[in-house]
Amino acid sequence: MQLEKVEASSMSPVSLDTFMLDRDADGVTDWLNVPNDWRRSETRGYRLYWSDRLGYGQVLPRPDPEEIPGFYDVPYYTHGDATGQSDRVALIWRALSWLAWRADHGTEPDDSFWQSTLGMDAARVIEIGCGNGDTLKRLKSMGHEVIGVEPDPAACEIARARGLEILAGTAEHLPDTLPEQGFDAVIMLHVLEHCLDPTQALVAARHLLKPGGILVVEVPNNACLGLRQFGETWLFLDVPRHLNFFTSKSLSALISSVGFSVTSQDYLGYVMQFANDWRIQQD
Repeated sequence: MQLEKVEASSMSPVSLDTFMLDRDADGVTDWLNVPNDWRRSETRGYRLYWSDRLGYGQVLPRPDPEEIPGFYDVPYYTHGDATGQSDRVALIWRALSWLAWRADHGTEPDDSFWQSTLGMDAARVIEIGCGNGDTLKRLKSMGHEVIGVEPDPAACEIARARGLEILAGTAEHLPDTLPEQGFDAVIMLHVLEHCLDPTQALVAARHLLKPGGILVVEVPNNACLGLRQFGETWLFLDVPRHLNFFTSKSLSALISSVGFSVTSQDYLGYVMQFANDWRIQQD
């Protein structure tokens, strides 16, 4: 994955039709054929197209908006069962995980990351696609004023039960009650890859930020070793829930195209691909 921290600049008009690939356009190639959704029993396949110029891919044709809720009618966070594994195999994977941890120079979004990003003073923070509220709970405990937006009703209820203020909505269609230029920071962790229109989602996020505000975005990095190793079976493709496939180049370009300036970029997640539960799912 990659984390980008960006700052909002002046609110100039932007085009909403950028970063939507045309599979018949020059430079757009048929990239990957995903034969089915590994989380659901279905025979339907999905075609992924890629632009080398942008370093960016998309599922084409795009699904209908009415189809998308059904993509999430699955146990979204799955866990492997390591029972029955020999001691020798378990020892090998523990050793590989330790070596990967030693080699991992990624940036985890822990307390120190958020403190350096948001500063010491209390900030007004909104997380779009907040899930069960883990990040918001952490930021609230650090003294920040937080609110979340989440499309999944079950996740909303879990987050609310943790004492968080959560509104129903999507990244492209935020609740009307949210104040324009009302937040010091907008957080979007693993959101843009799910959006039918990621440009529209970023424009909506930008309107929430005060001048000089911070946007933090995290997406899977489709230039990583995991994708090269596993191809269309790589877990973080997660088609059809993931509809957009970013690299460092395309994420920075998309963010800049809507008027942000990129201030930092970090990576994380290398070590998790050597973890035992990840290996079981990937196998």
